[in-house]
Amino acid sequence: MADTHGAAASGQRAEKKLRERVVGMGFHYIRTQVDAAKYLGIPLTPGGKVRKKDIPRINEWLEGKVNFEAPEEYKEADFGRFESDGYVPELDSILELKAGDKAGTTEEKIFFDLEKMRDKCYGDRTVLYIFEGSKEQDKNTKLFKAKVKKGQAQGTINSNVYVLDNSVMTKEVLMECK
Repeated sequence: MADTHGAAASGQRAEKKLRERVVGMGFHYIRTQVDAAKYLGIPLTPGGKVRKKDIPRINEWLEGKVNFEAPEEYKEADFGRFESDGYVPELDSILELKAGDKAGTTEEKIFFDLEKMRDKCYGDRTVLYIFEGSKEQDKNTKLFKAKVKKGQAQGTINSNVYVLDNSVMTKEVLMECK
């Protein structure tokens, strides 16, 4: 499927900026098998790839951090697995990033993510749900934040889900979410 409105490219740029910011704070940012191998001290091939024999070990480590098995009800709707935008091992925290300056599918995705939080798709790990750019002040973001707080008050969303604005995210803020 073609990326006719540039969402994939925009998301990659935002993720790269988030990676640089998190690493600049002194944390590791794990998103790929290569990231995990480097963090775990597993040697890569001369070409910088993960060796086949190490893939099962790395995938096992990534499970529940970056890769998530979907609950049965989601599988019935053809969602077999979910993938987060990253993992910070020093905080034992899952990262979810929502960025962009255009209206569109981001608004729909955040409310699907709200359902995933209610259904405990992320398990018991801390989730840092980060909004970036104009999405920080978007009316849908404000509604999402209110729904997360309401769900936490009702016990339907884990208390260790934090919704953060990238513009005010500091190392100290992230450490408080630990």
